Amino acid sequence: MSYEFSAQQRRVFDRYSRWLGMLVATFDKTPQVFEARRQSGHQRGALSWDTRLNRVHFYEETLQGHWKRVGNIRTLVSRYVDDLTTFRRESLEITQRSSRSEPLAQVDCRIYSLYRSTNWGGTPPNSVRSLVQELGSRFWSLTGQTTPTHGMIDTMGEAIFGLNAAFVRIMDSPSCACHSQPTVAQELFRNTVTTPAWDIAYSSADPSIRAREYQADVARLFNDFVLLNTQMGVFVKEITLRHRLGQ
Repeated sequence: MSYEFSAQQRRVFDRYSRWLGMLVATFDKTPQVFEARRQSGHQRGALSWDTRLNRVHFYEETLQGHWKRVGNIRTLVSRYVDDLTTFRRESLEITQRSSRSEPLAQVDCRIYSLYRSTNWGGTPPNSVRSLVQELGSRFWSLTGQTTPTHGMIDTMGEAIFGLNAAFVRIMDSPSCACHSQPTVAQELFRNTVTTPAWDIAYSSADPSIRAREYQADVARLFNDFVLLNTQMGVFVKEITLRHRLGQ
């Protein structure tokens, strides 16, 4: 429960999700770049579709609810650990007031906070053992939360390096077939219609400078998201490990 996700990390998460949302749209603007260069007297370039972009929409959609799922896991674990801690404290207090020869079955389970704070429906527990089983089932239920979340973290961990490589390929490609410069990135910033909508303050109106600053910012974002995705993975693995040890 010591894993905390800051407002800055949430901003990294949101910006990376937004970058995913515009990745295919950025690729779709490259024909305009190639055509503009052709009209200015250069041999028309082309950029083939990168198959690593095929699942971008899936990653973006899944990522939208990803942070919420991790937050839900933290909330549930915190609640269940509090329940377990309270149950342990109350059990020690009851033990101190009771005779060693008193059978566990004679302890009234209704004196526990867990009993009073839980909506049992029509079949409330009738023993302390039933309360222990309820505590166990709560931790067991976390599997339904951690398993798909862990899978998504692993999936993103495998995908983000390929997506970053696809982005670099698009940006660094020549904007015509006869020259290595300017790049697609530089030409994208030459026209307001094709300029990527990104949330940084550029130091210059020069397309080459803006393109360089844009690519550098995305590179930093990529590194920050890799660290964040790894941290979320460690958190979920830690919860899963502790759950297994507690079984």
